[in-house]
Amino acid sequence: MPAGGEDAAVAFYEGLFGIPRVPKPANLAARGGCWFERGDLKVHLGVDAEFRAARKAHPALLVDDLAELTVRLAAAGVTLRDDEPLAGYDRVYVDDPFGNRIELLEPALNLSFRPLTVDDLQLLVEWFADPVVARWWDQSAELESVTAKYLPRIDGTGDATLMWIAEIDAEPAGLFQSYRHVDHGAHDGTVDLTDSLGIDYLLGGPHRGRGLGGRILRDFAAFAFAQHPDATVCVAVPALDNLASCAALERAGFERSHEFQPPDEPLAVVSVLPRPFA
Repeated sequence: MPAGGEDAAVAFYEGLFGIPRVPKPANLAARGGCWFERGDLKVHLGVDAEFRAARKAHPALLVDDLAELTVRLAAAGVTLRDDEPLAGYDRVYVDDPFGNRIELLEPALNLSFRPLTVDDLQLLVEWFADPVVARWWDQSAELESVTAKYLPRIDGTGDATLMWIAEIDAEPAGLFQSYRHVDHGAHDGTVDLTDSLGIDYLLGGPHRGRGLGGRILRDFAAFAFAQHPDATVCVAVPALDNLASCAALERAGFERSHEFQPPDEPLAVVSVLPRPFA
């Protein structure tokens, strides 16, 4: 980095990338520059009196949610550049404030959505029996009860809710559903958003805590918009106390609109994603 660029370095590496600045050793501090460290990740910028930006040679940083990070960088005016595909990864290039090239990578997610089938009903029983799911999804973990509720949606004799299984690497990972709020009067009146598409979701235990929630929700929102072409906004209504779900929605690009009280359910927060996203 050039001399005098410490403030710009902090704004970029700590402010945008979230890597905390740490003090340089006392015997090196007089030279200027900045050190940023978090766990095993260490980025050290030293001052070069004859500084020239590294335009080709570069570090590559593995990130947890590339899409969320790129939105944050773009909003800050950072230019994003694509390159040739790299097998197994999504990636983008950016420059730091001094023109140094940085590669940002995230393992590609082999994600797809397929219709719920009769063969999935026992899997739903197992998911609904998970204490984490049971806390937020009011559904008995008994096959008879699950079948009574979801079989009519599978065979087309029930309500208009569309049911989907999310698959990661061709293995079932979670249950997702989409519906028009206007078809559910009690919720439609309290959500109070015209032409809104509602979604509900759960992830199986092995896929929670991996930083995947935002990525999957963003992909499902785009998928659900395609199934409901008349919808102008996608709406999720997690319980206000469901902090993990609320955080995943924010990473997916949803914005909080207002709080409301669903019938016979905990206080919820309305999170909204407009159709232009799709």
